Formats: sequence, C-alpha cells, structure tokens
Amino acid sequence: MPRELIEEIQGVITVRKEKEALPGSPDASKPAIGESKAKVKRRAAVLLSKETVTTLTKDQGLQRGDITRPLAVTALMRQAEAGDGAAANTLGDEYRRGDVVSQDSAVAFGWYRRGAELGDRAAQNNLGTTFLEGYGCDQDKTQAVYWYRKSAEQGLADGQWNLAKRYYHGKGVDQDYAEALKWFEKAAVQGYTDASCEIGTMFRFGQGVQRNLLAAAEFHLIAAEAGDEVAWGNIAEYRAELEDMALSGSQMASLFLSRIYNRGFGVEKSQPMTWAWIYWANKHCSHDTDADTEQEVSEAYNFYHLCITSENRKEGQRLLKDLRSAHAKRTRESGRTKAGTQRDRLEKQP
Repeated sequence: MPRELIEEIQGVITVRKEKEALPGSPDASKPAIGESKAKVKRRAAVLLSKETVTTLTKDQGLQRGDITRPLAVTALMRQAEAGDGAAANTLGDEYRRGDVVSQDSAVAFGWYRRGAELGDRAAQNNLGTTFLEGYGCDQDKTQAVYWYRKSAEQGLADGQWNLAKRYYHGKGVDQDYAEALKWFEKAAVQGYTDASCEIGTMFRFGQGVQRNLLAAAEFHLIAAEAGDEVAWGNIAEYRAELEDMALSGSQMASLFLSRIYNRGFGVEKSQPMTWAWIYWANKHCSHDTDADTEQEVSEAYNFYHLCITSENRKEGQRLLKDLRSAHAKRTRESGRTKAGTQRDRLEKQP
C-alpha cells in the first residue's frame, strides 16, 4: 500500500480545504488549477479523455475590469513583447476564447508559443494542447509531449496530468505505465484529485503496478470525496469484490465499505449498511497491519454507535447476516467447482 503517497495527498487536500474555508482568504474565490476542467470531465463522466488547458491571469485590470478590456489587451501585448511569458499566455487565452478580441486560433497559438519559449509553464502546457489538437497549427503529438514535459518539469499540475496521459495512452510517446504513474503521482500530491482517480484505476487493473484493490479503493475514495463522479463509478464496479474481501476478514475493505455507504459513492446512502460494515470491521476482522486503519475503525465505530439509531443498527446487522450467508454459499460453491476441476484433471492423466 503506497501509504506515504496517500498521506501526502490527503495532507495537501486538507490544507487546501482549510485555506478555502477561511473568510477573506486571497485564494478562496479562485478555483484550484484545473478545477473547472475537472468539473467538465465529471459531467461527461469520461475517464482519460480530454486535455487540461490552464488559464493563469496576472493582469489585474483584465481580471477585475478596472480598465477597459481592449486597453488591457494592448497592455498585455506590450508586456509580452517585453518578455513577460505570463502575459503572452493570457493573450493566447483571449484569442482562443474570443470574448474581447476576434477569436483567432493561429494568433492564439502564436502567443502560447511566445509564452512557452519565454519559459511560462502555463503557456507551455497550453502550447502542448494546441499541438495535440491541431488548434491553430498542424497537429503534432510529439511536440505536444515535448511542451507538456517542459510544463510538468516546472511543477505545473496540469502539465504533469497531461504528460501522464500521453504515457498512459502511448500517444506521441511510447506507452509506459511506470512513467504515467510517476507523473500522475506528482499531480496528485498537489491536490489534483483527478490524478488520484487515475492512480486508483491503475492499481485496480495492475497497470504498471501489482494489482491491489485496496490501494485502488483508497485512491478512488480520495477523488470521490472531492466529488469526482468517475471515481464513484469505478467504486461501484468493484464494490462486490471489496465486499468479498471484507467478509473474508479484511478490516480495511470493511472500513472502505462503511465510508462508501455513508457517503453514497456509487451506491444509495444507507445508515444500516454504514453500521454493518464498521461493526464487522471492529468486531470480526483481524486488525489491520496499519495502526492508523485500526484506530480509524475504532473511532468510526464509537462515533456511529452514538449517531446511528438502534433501529438502523439492528437492520444493519440483519443485512450483514444475509451478506455473510450469501458469501458462505459462494465460497462453498467455489470450493466444489475447484475440487471438481482438480478431479477432472487427475482423471484425464494417463
């Protein structure tokens, strides 16, 4: 279990939430980098689909409307021509959107290139996307990877995400799951929860790592807590497998299931099932090797015992009894099938 990585990601997300909650925080009104794109992807419910385009605006007159926007564009041009890469990137955004100036993909591409060559990491990321999509230029996936890498190496989460996806899909570069995982991790530890979702998927299918469903669930839960509906869908697809692991004695799987039913991740919220799984984790599972998991189970059990009504607790234990019976039946049938297969093999031997 990549415990250190998970703790680092969770720490970053916790700090971000606390900062955003502070009244008057200078960043409270701004979305995290890539947040708006993440919402678009969640609505589409498409995994590993489109590239993230970053918009970083330094010109406060343009941002706040303190001066006329055409004058702000003129000022940006002077700044960009004087060597301000961020100003060049903002000009690329303006010509791409066409809200203030006439939309012009070729001019947008030119300003992104100018900003990228000046070393602005957001412009490098955006230039990578223009090359990938052929926006204002000839499509060139190799150049897309080149500029995504420049941005990623400067630490931009969007650039790291986009580079990771190139390696994941093998487009513009040879497919390399290990490299994809490395760059997803770098984005994830900056609080880029979409990257956490992709890491979970890689653990789920054993892509570049040994298959580990508990690690997959933990990363998917990080993304799910942030509202990523793609992560919800992933969890729903392997929830039955998690239940088998839990009923076989996995305390961590049981804890995850309690969280899944408590929040309604890919399943209808259920207080009885929330109680059923935390009760099972605390009373019947072997203690997890991770002390933090054992402590979390104990604390959750005590909390839910106080907050969930006795009627819901009784219903949860009834549902748990049914699940255990069904699991035992599947286990017996699986054992008979394996025994029959082994017997057939022995009978076929000369």
